[in-house]
Amino acid sequence: MLGAAIGVFAVGLGLAIAIPAVQAALRNSRAADVAGDLRQFAVAFEAHARQTGSLPPATEAAGEIPAGMQSQPGANWTRGSATGRYLWAPDTLQRGRRYRAAIVLWRDHTRLRANERRLLEEIDRRVDDGYLLSGKFQLGYRDQAFFVIEP
Repeated sequence: MLGAAIGVFAVGLGLAIAIPAVQAALRNSRAADVAGDLRQFAVAFEAHARQTGSLPPATEAAGEIPAGMQSQPGANWTRGSATGRYLWAPDTLQRGRRYRAAIVLWRDHTRLRANERRLLEEIDRRVDDGYLLSGKFQLGYRDQAFFVIEP
């Protein structure tokens, strides 16, 4: 009887140690994917601006590819990410400051959950300064994350 209890305890302890490690590994993988997407998208928008002389117009909905860029952002733009759907937002106002060009990571809900915050913080560490209230990757209006392409 005591042996079985010790075995159950050992399994429970092992799970208590393993689950946070697995969650951290998943978060790191998702953050790497989003960070890579943001870098790829920034290059595409900058190339479009160089080729045409201007940035594309804003899109109506998250996941919609901006006019004139159908082949550039790639499939991940329409598919979205672990953080939400991508939204092209030129001339966007975020927390009282206007940005010339940004990508918003749009979530349909307004309240930022703890696990989402940890993911956004990890993305921020990969693309920016690691602080969600400054730099190129920030929390904006309604705690929607955004990535600045042009300040």
